[in-house]
Amino acid sequence: MTTPKQPSPLAPTPISTSTCPSLTNTSKISYMVATDPFGNLYFQIINNSATGKFSGEWIAYNDIKSALPIGTFSSVPLRTLYRNKSLNTPGFLLAALLNEGVVEKEAGKRLLYRACPDDAFLAEMQELIDAEIDVTDAPEAPEALGSDKAPGKSAKSDSAVSAISKSHTSTKKAVRSKPQKGALKTAKSLFTESSN
Repeated sequence: MTTPKQPSPLAPTPISTSTCPSLTNTSKISYMVATDPFGNLYFQIINNSATGKFSGEWIAYNDIKSALPIGTFSSVPLRTLYRNKSLNTPGFLLAALLNEGVVEKEAGKRLLYRACPDDAFLAEMQELIDAEIDVTDAPEAPEALGSDKAPGKSAKSDSAVSAISKSHTSTKKAVRSKPQKGALKTAKSLFTESSN
C-alpha cells in the first residue's frame, strides 16, 4: 500500500492555462492547472467572459476526483469543494474537466456527465511539468488571485478569453517549487472505464 502524497504548504505552480465554453455555452471560461513539489495537481478558475461571479480558490485534482460520484452527475457534487459558495464556480470547474477530457457528456442527457479515464490528461500535465512550464505571468492570470471575482467586460479580458480554446501557454520559465520529474506518471487514476 502506497502512502498518499502530502499536500504542499506552498502555493501551487501554474503549468497550463486554457479556455473553454461554459456548460451552457453562454460564456468562455479560463482556468489554470498547477502542480506542487509532490506532483499533486490543482485547478483554478481565473476568468469568465460573462458577468457571473466565481471563486478563485485552488482545488486539488484528487479532491475533485473524490467528490465525483460513480455514474452520472451534474456540477452539484463539486459545490462541497469551495469555501466561497458561488454557485457558478462548480459548473465552471466541470466545464474545465470536460475540456481536459476527464469527464464526458452523458448521451441523451442535458447537463449530465460521467467520469472517464484521465490517463491522457495526466500524461499531458506530466509533459508540461517536465518541460518546466510556469504560466504565472500568462495574460489570463492577473484575475486569478481574488476570490469570488466578477471580472469586468474589459477589452483585455474578453480578448484574452476569446483568443484561445484548449490551448496551453508554452512560454518556458523557471518553475518555482519544481516537482520531481515523472511524479505524475506514478499516480494511480481513480477513474475507471465507464460501462454502458
